[in-house]
Amino acid sequence: MAEIRRFYIKADQISGDKAMITGQDARHARKVLRLGVGDPVILVDNSGYEYSGIIQRIASKDMEVELGERKKGLTESPLKIDLAQAMIKTSKMDKMLKAVTEVGIHGWYPFYAARSVPKAKDPEERQARWVKIAAEAIKQCERVRLPEIAPPGDFAGLLARCADYDLGIVFWEKSRVPFAHIIQSSTNPPPGSVLVVIGPEGGIEDGEMAQLEQAGMIHAGLGPRILRAETAALVACTLVQAVLGDLGGFPVRPADPLWA
Repeated sequence: MAEIRRFYIKADQISGDKAMITGQDARHARKVLRLGVGDPVILVDNSGYEYSGIIQRIASKDMEVELGERKKGLTESPLKIDLAQAMIKTSKMDKMLKAVTEVGIHGWYPFYAARSVPKAKDPEERQARWVKIAAEAIKQCERVRLPEIAPPGDFAGLLARCADYDLGIVFWEKSRVPFAHIIQSSTNPPPGSVLVVIGPEGGIEDGEMAQLEQAGMIHAGLGPRILRAETAALVACTLVQAVLGDLGGFPVRPADPLWA
């Protein structure tokens, strides 16, 4: 049986029992995937649900889909993991976002640390690019929600965000606190939201770490080896998702596939 292709659409592309696939997705569906009238598709609109559908009409710039069954998605983590990642090189940020989206992060909050690369001249364009990358990633891994994607922010904004979570962890190369020790004191009751902070190439400075601790964050290490920033981000999110979320199928709380 042929794979049923998935498409991410916006809520305003649905009207009643019809939906429209537009733009680049429509062109890709027609020219690359060779989809035609009568072919089944699956649509997700960031509501936490997915729709089965049948292509009814194909035009030069869009496709009309007749919607069928609407069902709750079962691929979202019960744990809200937000990743605050210090800015590094553009290509590395792009690859990192794709990987952590597949792992199941809830939000992506890039920020400028003291050792970050020079600031982006086009933060809004950078944000729009990241949204496209995340949208492609959720189709591949069959998620039903797009992570919240923020434009690059400053360190003060990160500090202000720290109080919004049940648990905040800075994975810091200077830390000698094992991640296991953090978890042993954080799972009764288990946290519903976790902020993961990763520094830039060169790491978080001591002064920045002191400010993060004052804001309520704790630090932990990722083992004896020094990891690249993009590797550390993926490893940290994977660890948190495996122990506190649903990666591996052993969540520490009753599964709820939708975020509150």
